[in-house]
Amino acid sequence: MARVIAAAHKATLAPGEQERIDRKPTENGDAYLLYQEAHEIFSRPDRHNNHLARVEELYEKAIRLDPNFALAQARLSHLESWMFYAIEPLPARAQKARAAAAEARRLQPDLPESHLAMGYVHYYVDRDYDSALAELALARSGLPNDPGIFRAMAAIQRRQGKWEESSASYARAVSLDPKDPILLENMGMNYLAVRDYTTAARIFDRAMKAAPETFTIQELRARVDLYSKGDLRPMQALLAGWPESVDPNGTITLARFNLKMSERKYQELIDILHRSPADKSRGETSAPISKEFLQATVYAAMKDEARAHASYVEAQVKAENAVQESPEDGPRHALLGLIYAGLGRCEEAKAEAKRAVDLLPETKDAFDGPILVISRARIHMMCGDLDNALALLERSLQTPAGITIHELRLDPVWDPLRANPRFQQMLAKFAVQK
Repeated sequence: MARVIAAAHKATLAPGEQERIDRKPTENGDAYLLYQEAHEIFSRPDRHNNHLARVEELYEKAIRLDPNFALAQARLSHLESWMFYAIEPLPARAQKARAAAAEARRLQPDLPESHLAMGYVHYYVDRDYDSALAELALARSGLPNDPGIFRAMAAIQRRQGKWEESSASYARAVSLDPKDPILLENMGMNYLAVRDYTTAARIFDRAMKAAPETFTIQELRARVDLYSKGDLRPMQALLAGWPESVDPNGTITLARFNLKMSERKYQELIDILHRSPADKSRGETSAPISKEFLQATVYAAMKDEARAHASYVEAQVKAENAVQESPEDGPRHALLGLIYAGLGRCEEAKAEAKRAVDLLPETKDAFDGPILVISRARIHMMCGDLDNALALLERSLQTPAGITIHELRLDPVWDPLRANPRFQQMLAKFAVQK
């Protein structure tokens, strides 16, 4: 792959890169075919979470065929680190990621991908950004033209709140592989976060050309119009073209939920949730969002207190189990806090909100941390603490990756604030500044 990219962009391979390319990663042809299949699936922009179990299986089969296959160990470690971060923040998953990276390094100490794998362990599992970047620097010395290393650097830099550095690293990665939709998608997300909507739209348009069938990229492009202008029409047009019967990750169901809430078409949304094949959805964090929680939110907006309460009770069981499964995961505490607030258990709700932001403050993660601040504001609002809710929202409006003025204007979950003069002044102030 490095040779292909270098040839396409007239880049000169470093001597170490040339030597590494010429060296076979394994002498076992069957193991290499399994590795290639796994790597291809994991690299797809439209992969589903249920594909990742297959990727894991393929890498592990390749390693069983050749226990000395260091590159497969490194890729397996990357997969396990990603799954820990995005799907299952469980100790066993972290241990697998660390063990595979260590084994890759033991087998082939000079393998750049082993340093990349350990970098991902430090990044996704430990959130030790300095150690992660040190490993990436070692990987880069052996793979100076690898866009994946610049992508990893960019992802870490935005967690650190270094938005300009992060965007520059994404730009470098894109310059090395201009048609990689995952690179373009992530680069666009930076500009969406800092509210540079013109640049975000342009980059998402490029990503859509590179991967025209990928829902997540299309949904992000539609968000640009929602966040910048309060225009729901692109999202409406997008979702009208996707069948309700297909939704492996729950991503499309969650997008329908957000749209129908903004349209205030509550009964239509309840019917959609009943028909949805997804029992849970994945939002922008690692918290599994149950269908019962979404239903509770809709019923609360409909003022149907009995059904809202019943749905919150069902959601509570799943959310508490999720927290017990991974007690150090901030987003899971935030979701549980929202459920407790819906049940009127406000002291517990506020405690969960505080626990969430203590575990993942904005100073530790400038990309996901602001989402938990928004959840905390919503919990305070639901519990009648409007002053704290408004203070958190006003700060969020000025924070990269924070809430936008049009989300506040359109989303009915913020209706308890509508009559508040301070809320009205805040909307007017930021409507002028946007």
